[in-house]
Amino acid sequence: MVSRNSIILVFILFLFHDLHAQDDVVYTSLRKALKNRDNVYHLDLSGQKLTKIPDKVWEFTKLETLILNSNSIKVIPKEIQRLVNLKELIVMGSGLKNIANEIGLLHNLEKLSVATNIIEELPSGIGGLIHLRYLDIGMNRLSELPNLDSLSDLEYLDVSDNKLSELPVGIEHHIRLKDLSIGGNPFNDLSYEISRLLFLDSLVSLQLTNCNIVEIPAVVFDLKQLENLNLICNPIKNIPEDFSKLKRLKKLRIYQTDVKYTKKETDQLKRNLPNGCLLWLESGHYYTIRHYGTNDTEPDTEKSEDEKIDQIKIIIK
Repeated sequence: MVSRNSIILVFILFLFHDLHAQDDVVYTSLRKALKNRDNVYHLDLSGQKLTKIPDKVWEFTKLETLILNSNSIKVIPKEIQRLVNLKELIVMGSGLKNIANEIGLLHNLEKLSVATNIIEELPSGIGGLIHLRYLDIGMNRLSELPNLDSLSDLEYLDVSDNKLSELPVGIEHHIRLKDLSIGGNPFNDLSYEISRLLFLDSLVSLQLTNCNIVEIPAVVFDLKQLENLNLICNPIKNIPEDFSKLKRLKKLRIYQTDVKYTKKETDQLKRNLPNGCLLWLESGHYYTIRHYGTNDTEPDTEKSEDEKIDQIKIIIK
């Protein structure tokens, strides 16, 4: 005979499961979301030809994720502050130009991605996003950035393809920063900007694409914790032997340069890379460096379907 306590327990478990199931629902229709407005946590209105963020969106007070990609939204208005539980805000490729200073009141925001827009200035209020871990502002029209010193939780930062002459104030203090993309900016002194990263012990990925690098700055090789280095689309003339200093390097992309990869120069580069490192000398094709006499196992790799990579093992005697 089933006890009363057992029935109650089953009911509680069912209710708990039902509540969590609602947490996972991603609404793509504003009309459907409004029918359950008290339980809307994720809303994706991408590609719906919106010219503004609908006023009804501000009614979803439990909203944690808001995605508005591929629209024609010019402004993130001050009403954004009403979404106090928001953790992710993504507005990419929407012609976005202005962000209200009130965005800094979203103290629970962890991810902000406004890449591929026409933003010329970020509000100073962005410094109020004290729990922000992911910030992507790449491919905009920014010539300077506000002080980001207060974003102490930041782990990912993409400022690539803007008009920056220097990195933001306080970049040296982002001790949790792991992934940094700064390529495609007209920096006054790239070597100096990279030197500001020397004490970021968590930094493992650095993207320097399209930085007009002719000679790889020596300071790059002082970032000894690097695991991923991207140098594509630079007029690099020669490959230095200093790559031997990057003993943790796992991925190196160095193609679309002015380097003439003779067999001698290619073999030298391979010898200076650590065992297991993946080396791209051309798009869609990489080498797995395998030094003679090692017992190390081959590292796991993700092979992009878009790149359609053929893996080649190189044994250097």
